[in-house]
Formats: sequence, structure tokens, C-alpha cells
Amino acid sequence: MSFEGIVQIAQEDNTVEVNKMLDQGWELLAITPNEAAPIYTVGRRAQKKAPMEGFVLGEHAKQG
Repeated sequence: MSFEGIVQIAQEDNTVEVNKMLDQGWELLAITPNEAAPIYTVGRRAQKKAPMEGFVLGEHAKQG
């Protein structure tokens, strides 16, 4: 597993919240044992831009 591209890390002990985060695209990075409950470390990668996002035709292409 590579942590390259992880832009945000969070720790959570509530499994319901962890599952919500995983559904939103977060990744499980580690599980650490704790006396009360395991601590889940999750990470979020940067959102990728659509390949054509921000693309604008140049004036030479608009004339025709």
C-alpha cells in the first residue's frame, strides 16, 4: 500500500463513522489496538480532476 497522494489523515474509534468515511472514498491505513476500542486511521487522497476540466478552445479553433 502506498501513502503517496494522501492529503488528509484522520483517526476514529467509531466503526459507523469509519464505514461512512470509507463509503466516501477514504482508505483504511491502519488499525491500532486500544484499551477501550481499536483506533482506525483513515486517509483521503486528492480528488482527481476530469481530464478536460478547464479546457477552453482557442480563438483560432472558434473561427471557421
